[in-house]
Amino acid sequence: MKRFVKPGGHLAILDFNHEKLAWSPEPPAAMRTFYDAFLQWRQDAGFDNAIADHVQAMMHRIGFESVTVEAQFEISKRSDPDFAITSRLWAEVAELRGPQLVQAGYISEDIRLQAITDYDNWIATIGESMIVYLLAVEA
Repeated sequence: MKRFVKPGGHLAILDFNHEKLAWSPEPPAAMRTFYDAFLQWRQDAGFDNAIADHVQAMMHRIGFESVTVEAQFEISKRSDPDFAITSRLWAEVAELRGPQLVQAGYISEDIRLQAITDYDNWIATIGESMIVYLLAVEA
């Protein structure tokens, strides 16, 4: 990407640290099992689950001198009118990516379906917040 930045131009990267996702209270056990399997599946595929915290150093390594980092955390709170939608992110991942995890043997179909059901119930009843760790890195 650096090759495409013109002199005086900027490169901005927005990415996650999936290892720093925070739920309050903790999500149901089936969703935690799904989420842990999701992280392992990504890691085994060569993805850096904590890449957001590594981008700044990567930019310095490739020659960018001035690098800024800004938190862009996605925060969902029960008091938000769209909490039921924004906090459902991980049920949607279980619905859309979950079949790949099942096919690859990371979780069973029963656990995947249980994670969705239990997580939707968590959202409807005791879920208070979810914070998705997201950083914007600009050079």
